[in-house]
Amino acid sequence: MVRRRAPGHVLLDVVAPRADFLLIRESWKVGWSARVDGAPVPIHRAAGLLFAVPVPAGMHHVELQFAQAGLRPGLAAAALWMLCAVG
Repeated sequence: MVRRRAPGHVLLDVVAPRADFLLIRESWKVGWSARVDGAPVPIHRAAGLLFAVPVPAGMHHVELQFAQAGLRPGLAAAALWMLCAVG
């Protein structure tokens, strides 16, 4: 069940009858991270363009987060450039 969905952030409640993979119907891209019950888990490419995360048997909270790779260093470089240009 989707508990909350926003651009780059998804919270899910999952009930798994056995340990398995949860297929995420989002495009796989560098920058996605996943947590199950607060613990980081690996992300696996699946079905070509999608990805999956492992979940153990039982009820779990899954959090998916996307952070564009290179965004923070790019913003820092742009801010430094602006400071130099103004100065």
